[in-house]
Amino acid sequence: GGGDEAGDGSVAGVAVKQVTRGNLAEALEELRARVRDAAFVGIDLEMSGVTSAPWRDTFELDRADVRYLKLRDSAKRFAVLQLGVCPFRWDPAKSAFVAHPCVPALFFFRPLHHYLRIRP
Repeated sequence: GGGDEAGDGSVAGVAVKQVTRGNLAEALEELRARVRDAAFVGIDLEMSGVTSAPWRDTFELDRADVRYLKLRDSAKRFAVLQLGVCPFRWDPAKSAFVAHPCVPALFFFRPLHHYLRIRP
């Protein structure tokens, strides 16, 4: 995440596939194949908010259970606006993991109020 998107469909100089209703079926089929072949997959959610209250911020010194409860509360209160998925494969020639070509993919979601026809 982080809002580094450029108007040309790239993020920080990396080509990104913008997934829309028009290319969803094709994008999902391609993504499924890439995920099956991936060594690992990076996933990023962009949400309509981060923390539900200042005292819900997480800190490195929080116990794991406390951190989980804080993050869970925030995750329940905000809508997912965008999902980023990036499969990586091992490239023996480079001795490095590289992102599959034609991905990462960005899936955009509409906030719930759009479907309910209410104002946020």
